[in-house]
Amino acid sequence: MTNIPRYTVDSARDHGVAQSKLYDSYDLVNDRTARTALLSLLDATVYKIWHSALLPDDTFPVAWMLLIEVLQLTSIQRFADIKLKIAAYKPLQESGQNIKVFCTKVKEVCDKLDKAGQFELATTLHIVENLLEAYGGLLYTLLLIETQRKVRAAIVKMGFEDNKQAIKAYLIQEKLSYAKLLEEASREYKNLVNNKAWKPALHAPDV
Repeated sequence: MTNIPRYTVDSARDHGVAQSKLYDSYDLVNDRTARTALLSLLDATVYKIWHSALLPDDTFPVAWMLLIEVLQLTSIQRFADIKLKIAAYKPLQESGQNIKVFCTKVKEVCDKLDKAGQFELATTLHIVENLLEAYGGLLYTLLLIETQRKVRAAIVKMGFEDNKQAIKAYLIQEKLSYAKLLEEASREYKNLVNNKAWKPALHAPDV
């Protein structure tokens, strides 16, 4: 079985019309009750999108399929927004350009993307480039420039790879996973702070 047509909302509507003709009064009440229960679970944004696509005679199965489509759409947009926020978030936004705080916040968000299968190599590059904007000194900068080079090489090498697990395994092997990069940046930051060599912290006593 290699060529299975997708079961669409239109297909569900066609089947629903035929099926609803077989409903008795109890079936009709149950169908309406199920739709009402589904409605009560939705927030205003999802409901607005979902309800605009719903037809008056749509049965509960159609309503359910429409909801799945809406959730997929809103989830994709939500993940896209998260990636944009990561790209825009800079160490300069933290007091003393605190890299530890920066890395902790970024990792929390990246973990959500990773669990949803939405993390991309481009996001790793954004993180490294943002870390480079901190005024960490020569050693800190050189370390990240080398990391940036490796991440760009990984993007070229794995750019056409569709298997996300294969990409993840490669990054772990090359020590280029976002978790590893953030860990190393935090460690280098800590060493510089302990040696009083992190210049931004000298003007931020709360760091």
